[in-house]
Amino acid sequence: MIACIVLFGGRGHRFEHFEPKQYYEIGGKSLLVHCLESIKIIDNLSQLVIVCEPTERSRVQDIMTNMKSFGKKPQVVFCDSGKQRSDSVLNGLRSCLPSTEWILVHDGARAFCPPDLFRSLCEHLLKFQVGVVPGLPPVDTIVQRETQDKTFISNSLSRHNLSRVQTPQGFSYPQILQAYIQGKKNNFEGTDCSSYALFSGHPVKIIPGSEENIKVTSPIDLELAKYILRKRDLNKC
Repeated sequence: MIACIVLFGGRGHRFEHFEPKQYYEIGGKSLLVHCLESIKIIDNLSQLVIVCEPTERSRVQDIMTNMKSFGKKPQVVFCDSGKQRSDSVLNGLRSCLPSTEWILVHDGARAFCPPDLFRSLCEHLLKFQVGVVPGLPPVDTIVQRETQDKTFISNSLSRHNLSRVQTPQGFSYPQILQAYIQGKKNNFEGTDCSSYALFSGHPVKIIPGSEENIKVTSPIDLELAKYILRKRDLNKC
């Protein structure tokens, strides 16, 4: 059984809009709808866990009802977001069915994840049965700053072994659940699921990500999103 957790908990303060960015419409659809429509292609999806603020739950439920995208399958459940991203993920993990074998965790802000990336992630997850994350090589020089005075550089890192990691990320459900529980007990605060898997000693495989799989964070990202949609519309012609 494969479940997918989607994180819609953030308010998106850098987005500079009067309401959460997941409701901003591009091409006649909200980012939330774009995100959920990209998830529809996952084969054998048994459960969809929507993590959002309690005050937003009814609104998201109404949007999903109007979508009529998932039908009776998968089972859709809601849970509350937490103070930190890790709290939201853990709430989502605890909301999954006990029979869940594999879990995907996706940021709702990555509303344009190509279907092929979801398929590739699931294929690698089931084939290798280890954690799988998509990544892209960095295009900028990455430097490490001094510990005491962060206005100075202490080291320039080689880009050869570095990657920009994206979501969705896939894992064994029992392993990643225990990894988050262990991390919380040890006051470890990771930035994504792969950091918790590595913290608990579980291997994580990296696969090619997608330049279209942008994370909508600031207003300029909207222009990239519009370009991506135009490109996809042209490819359909």
